[in-house]
Parts: sequence; C-alpha cells; structure tokens
Amino acid sequence: MIKNYIKIAFRNLKNNKVDSSISIGGLAIGIACCLLLITFVRFEWSFDEFHKKGDRIFMVYSSYENSNTGEISKNSPTPYPLASFLESNVPEFEQVIRYRSEGAEVKIENQYILQRNIVQAEPEFLQMFSFPLIKGNPKTALDSPNKIVLTQHKARQIFGTRDVIGKTVTLKGRGKEELFTVTGVLENIPSTSSFDFEYILPFENNLMRMREDMRQNWFVAGSETYVMLNENVDAVEVEKKLQQNLGDAVPEAYRERNTMHLLSLQEMYLSPELSSHSRKSSNPLYSWILACVAFVVLIIAAINFMSLTLSRASRRSGEISIRKVVGAARDDLGVQFIGEAFLICLIAFVLGGVVAELAMPWFSALIDKPLSLNLLNTPVSWAVVFLLLVMATLITGVYPAWVLARQKIVTGLVSRTTSGKTPVVVKGLVVVQFALAITFLSSAYIMYSQMSFISTKDLGFNPENLVDIEMSLTNPEKGAKIFNTYSRQAMQLSGVQSVTSIYGQLGNSSMSTSLVTDSLRTSVNVEIIDEHFIETMQIDLIEGRSFTEERPSDFKNGVLLNREAVEMFGWQNPIEKKIRQSKYKTFLDGKEVIGVVENYHYRPLYYQVKPLIFVHRSVEGYGTVYMRTRIAENRTAKTINKLKSIWQEMDLAQPFNYSFVNNLVDQQYENQQRWKNIIQLASVVAIAIACFGLFGLISLAAQRRIKEIGIRKVFGATVSNIVTLLSKDFLKLVALGFVIAVPIAWYAMHQWLADFAYRIEIRVGVFLIAGGAAFLIALLTVSWQSARAALANPAESLRSE
Repeated sequence: MIKNYIKIAFRNLKNNKVDSSISIGGLAIGIACCLLLITFVRFEWSFDEFHKKGDRIFMVYSSYENSNTGEISKNSPTPYPLASFLESNVPEFEQVIRYRSEGAEVKIENQYILQRNIVQAEPEFLQMFSFPLIKGNPKTALDSPNKIVLTQHKARQIFGTRDVIGKTVTLKGRGKEELFTVTGVLENIPSTSSFDFEYILPFENNLMRMREDMRQNWFVAGSETYVMLNENVDAVEVEKKLQQNLGDAVPEAYRERNTMHLLSLQEMYLSPELSSHSRKSSNPLYSWILACVAFVVLIIAAINFMSLTLSRASRRSGEISIRKVVGAARDDLGVQFIGEAFLICLIAFVLGGVVAELAMPWFSALIDKPLSLNLLNTPVSWAVVFLLLVMATLITGVYPAWVLARQKIVTGLVSRTTSGKTPVVVKGLVVVQFALAITFLSSAYIMYSQMSFISTKDLGFNPENLVDIEMSLTNPEKGAKIFNTYSRQAMQLSGVQSVTSIYGQLGNSSMSTSLVTDSLRTSVNVEIIDEHFIETMQIDLIEGRSFTEERPSDFKNGVLLNREAVEMFGWQNPIEKKIRQSKYKTFLDGKEVIGVVENYHYRPLYYQVKPLIFVHRSVEGYGTVYMRTRIAENRTAKTINKLKSIWQEMDLAQPFNYSFVNNLVDQQYENQQRWKNIIQLASVVAIAIACFGLFGLISLAAQRRIKEIGIRKVFGATVSNIVTLLSKDFLKLVALGFVIAVPIAWYAMHQWLADFAYRIEIRVGVFLIAGGAAFLIALLTVSWQSARAALANPAESLRSE
C-alpha cells in the first residue's frame, strides 16, 4: 500500500509540473532561508559550551544606582583587591582568578608591532577554562612572571613553527622591555569563545604589573574576576551572601555604592550590558528575532503548498470518489495525502539543504560570522531539523488531507469541475502570506531609514578627513616627546590643518571615575586631551576657554565640561566653579572649570550623551595614544603618504597604523547594518515566495474558469475585462494583508527603534511605500498570468461543449 501511495504521489507531481515546481521550489527556498537563520541562531547560542566546567564558572560583576537619575549601571571590571577578598572569605569558591587585557608591542621579524589581543590571567586560568594546550602543562604554564602562552596561529607567525617551547618572545610596554619564555602553545581559540586572545601572560608579570597603590585601591576597577563554585553549590545562595556580607575588609564607601552579582559563563556572551573589549558579546534579542523570522519564512513557504493543494483539489475529486466507492476509508485517504505532503516536504528539505550549503559562504560574509551547516551536526540540532520537517508536513498536509478526505462521493462522480471561486481558506492563507511579507518589507524600509538617519545626523563634531595614527605609549614623557616631534613636522605639511593627541578612540572615553560630592554620587567619563583637541575635532566652545599654551596653569588645575556635565552639577554659571569631592577624592577634586563645550556624540547613537569632563594630558596615563590629524579636503592620499614618511624617519620601530574616524563611526553600527541586511534578505524571500504562490493560484483560477473566460470573450469581453475579472479578488486579498501588516510592523519596529536614543519617527508613508511595492509586485504577477488566459483562443476552451 505504501508503495502504491508513493507511486501516486510521484504521478501527481509529474502530471502537475508547474504547480509542483512552485510548491517544492517555494518550500525549498523557505527551508534554505530557515536553515541559514537557524544556523546563525545556533552559533550565537553555542558560545562557551566547550568549557567542561562551564556550569560552575561565573563572572563577578557589580551594579550601582546613579543617585541623580536612578539608572542602574552594571560593570564587569572589578577592583584588584576583590579576588583576594573572595578567596579568603567565600569558601564556596573552589577557584578565583583575575583576568585583564592590555595591548603591548611584540617583536616580530625584528619590528615591534602593537598587539591588542594580549591578556593577563592567574596561573589557574588554564585549569578553570578548557582551552586545550597542544604543548605545555596547564598547571605550570603561567606560574612565574616571565612565562607566556601563545596560540598555534601566533606561534607560527612569530617563529614559523608551533614547536616553540623554551623560545623567547620580546614584549615592550610602559617604558620597559621584557623577555618572556614560551611555556605553552594553545589550539587556536574556537570561534564560539567569548574570550578573544592570542597571548596569555601571568597576571603577576614583570611588564604590565599594576602599581601597588592601584592594586590595593577598591575604587580602581582594572580587571575582571571569575570564580568556579565547588560542586553542588547553589549560585543563587552564594550571590545573596555576597550582597549581604561583603565584610569590614571592604571600604564602606564601596559597599554603599556597589552590589555584587554572579553571571554564569553560559549567559556571558549574551549579556551585552556587561561587554568588554577583551571579550565578544551579542544581544540575545536579535537571536530571538531571527528565530522568529526563520519560523515565519517557513510558514509563508508552507502556506504556498497548502494553498495550491487546496486550489487544485477539484482535479483529484474523481480519484477520491472512486477510491471511496471501492472501499477506501476516510482515514486511509487522510494518511495518503499526509504521506504525499511528507514526501514533498522531504524533497524540499533535501533541496533546501543543498541551497543552504551553497549559499552559506555568501551568508557568512553578509553577517561576518564563520558559519557552517556543521553547527547543526548535533543531536539537538538534528532533532530541531526533524521537528521542522514534521511541522512543515503537518502545516502543509493535515488540513488539505482533512478537506479532501471528507469530500462526498457524489461530488467527484457528478462533476469534475467546481465553481470558479477560490476556497475561503485559501483566501485566508493568501492574506496571511502577504501580511507577513509586507511586515518584512515595512521593517526593512524602516531599518534602512534609521541607518540613513544615523549616517547623516550631526554628531557635534566633524568626523570627515580625521585620521587616527596609533602609537604604543611606552611612558608619558617619551610619548609626549614623540607627539611633539610628530606634531611639529606634520603641521609643516600643507595638507595638515591641525593635530591633537587623545588616549581613547571614538566610542571609548579615556577613563571613568567615581564622583561623590555633597549632592552627587555617580560615575563620570573623563577624556584626556591636549590644547588642540577642540580645534581639531571642530567642537563648539560655548563658554569660557580651552587649554592654551599661554595659560599653562590650566593644564594641571583646569577642566572643561560638556553641556550635559554642567546640567549634572546643576550650575547656572559654571566658569571658575570648582569640583569638590566629599568622600572618595580623585584627581578631579579641586579642579576649576575653565570652559564648556557643546555636547558631541562620543558614543554610538544608541546612547544619550553622557556628562563628560576633559582634563589635560599632563594627567598620567598608560596604554595606547592616538595622534588625531585633520587633513585638508581632497588631499588625503598624498598627505597620508607624507605622514608615513615622517613616522618612518622618527625610527620608532613601530608600524604606521592609521584609521579614519568616519570609518570608526560606521563600525559602531556594524551589527545594526547586519540585521538590516538580514531583514532585507528575508523580505525578498518572503515576497518572492508569496508571489510564487500567487502565480500558481491565479493559474489554477484561470484553469477552473477557462470555459467562463471563453464564453465572456465570445460575448465581447476585452482582454482588460478578463484581466480585471481574474485579478481583482486576489488584489483585494493583498490589500487586506496590508491592513493586517501595518500594526504588526509598527509594533515590531517601535521595539527595535527603542534601542536607539536618537531615532526616526515611524510615519504612515513608510507603510504606504511598502504596501504599494507589494501591491505592484502582486499586480504584475497576477496580470501577466491573467493576460495569458485572456489572450487564449476561446474556441479551444469551448470545443468540448
């Protein structure tokens, strides 16, 4: 019997080539899109799964409430003394380690090259986390200050081989140069690791060891703290203990302001509010959105199949009636039709898998992730794929099987034709298809408009023709001399307008510090600048003065505020006001306000402009300094080459690394651009599948009404009359889908735009454009097929009458 069902299924596919091609093709495209999106979601949710003890590893982070705004802020960096305190006072922790990232120069092929992917960790790091060592002992690889562990990739880059145990690597930073002995080689870090590094130094190394005063300071957060719980310990109870009993060893000011929390390793990657430059992170909202998009695309494709099956039911009415006459039960017919649906879905899944595999390199490049269908090669993923196959079969097969199996015998024996009307259920499915497709189109248009708004919004400074040249600051004095030499020579070039030095690139202020006054208890961002910063950035100075060489006392004693900082302090006349800190006093205490600048967007437009205090570079700082240079318009390439020559003449043994500030601005929105591209892709797929289905339905409608069309033509109906007759009902369905799509798209995009502090207004015109585009595409689809039916010779259709 099963063999007979399979034969009938293939015979029906052969006899209805066009309809079958539309059904299988549309379903295969939908499945391919679904597999691509599910692969991405699987990739996002698989981060850090490879750590064997991952269920016991947690990151310790702090939160505090801004007394001004009531806003809760979360911070992953923790004070240096915290790890020792936890180790001594919390017996539930089996291991406690500190972890931090800091760039340094590494000698590669006799040239010092700045490397940012250097981390420092406690000796237990390689025992807590499952980063496999190809060579070396995880227990001893980091147990003394001048040891270093490299990834396999970095070992080959530096030495040309991975057999490097016992060889030395030279690192330079903070005014020192140190030799480190290679004691371990790691496998390359998996793409699904939150941690992103290629060098590991001991936390207590000789090159980048923090000053003793900072190491004992509870108000300097310079490292992340990770803990591993003892087995069978409840993390919730331990977190409560941390929040209730920090102990007298912790300063009262810190206890009052901060609450400690535990975040599991599995949650870390999908916690963007605790992101760090030394770790990868992602917003889980987008994974859920993509999972829903994948489901919706599959639904649209399945609706196609169901609609076409119901529409061509009249062709099989005779077959069904004869089967019932010879004894076929309704259940048998139902099983037959569901089996046919399963076979078609299986074929579509195989084709969809092939399309997904072929499209994977392109999709990976589109979203900039190293994806592969191998990510689905797990029992859970196979179960999900099988579930999708079953779900697709049920969606496409159950209702059509129920409709066809319950057909009365007399219906198929009396007449092989039905009225020209399209079944109500089919109409409903068409409405759902186009509602979903128009929702995608509207969303894609709104995303495009928001990204265009971002790219053209006034940022409060001019990012065009600004170039950041990167230099590792080995010590403040030497850094100042290098900058002064570079600045003096650069300013002699006709293509250079101004030069300034900064300690933090766009998107990151140089530092943040506590600010506790009689009326304030908050954290504030601090930017370390020089006297040319305002001029080079082209920021408006709205009150007072900037730093100038004519008033050197301002360098040590003065600060600039942005407008938001003035509002934070509540000052009407801020010039010559002094910052007075009441409890924990930082370098800002006693500083006098010498000027106020207009707010500018130093962070992405997801965030409101925050208070910002500017201090002169005479404040000590370590790390990477950027020499920001404004170049005259249309002279970029030549001037860059001349700046490179100046750099090489200075003989710094450092490569000439530069970046354009306008590119840095664009990079802040790479994730959003990625999502925009994905939604645009889903829109194209959704509207294409919907139109495939519409094409098939209009073809079936024309076939059902072929004699009616012939009679109307005999009585004088024109081609336009026939096209209108066949098209109008379907276009009404598209219009109804538009009405349903508008509130859905509005709500979804309202939620998406909520991530942006600065955003567009959603206007009616957006939906009219999206709906108009869908309507036009649908009109072209149905008109073309209707015109073919209208142009047919009526004699052919009426010959049998």
